[in-house]
Amino acid sequence: MVRKYSYEFKKYLVTLLESGLISANELARRHNIHKGVVCKIYNRYKQFGYKSLQHTYTRNKYSREFKLNVLKYKAENNLSYEQTALHFNIPSVSAIHDWHKLCCEFREVNMVERNQTNKKNIKAIKDTIKLVNTSEESEEVKQLKARIAELEKELYYKSAENAYLKKLDALMQEKKQKAQEKKRK
Repeated sequence: MVRKYSYEFKKYLVTLLESGLISANELARRHNIHKGVVCKIYNRYKQFGYKSLQHTYTRNKYSREFKLNVLKYKAENNLSYEQTALHFNIPSVSAIHDWHKLCCEFREVNMVERNQTNKKNIKAIKDTIKLVNTSEESEEVKQLKARIAELEKELYYKSAENAYLKKLDALMQEKKQKAQEKKRK
């Protein structure tokens, strides 16, 4: 269950934090709320001012293009969901997480608005998925992939060398047998 706070309460929290008299930790403890909630309220205030403290009860509808732009921006700038929500003034961080999850699960139909499902839109979504997935790979993952490719190449050469040596050994054994047969005659 989500607790909704009044504009006055949010303004009170921001005022206390702005004054520097109390920390976010202490404020959260005194009012029995999570520190993350206090920080979220304060960060929204710093980004958008007092207007952002007013709660809107409308359910926002975002276009497919907007969702894709948000995900691209998040991937290109390596931002967290919270930072991305602040940048685009999206009240729900979980909405961005859901878009990303849908995108990663290749459920592109859920990202496309009704009456707009065509091959061009699906291709654009798949391109975005590739961009999101590649930008999230860390340097460590890239290094591991390069090392795996190197080891696979080395394994290929070793197996070829092994096959060559076995064939050579078989030929040498055959030569020895022929030489022994000649001696017996």
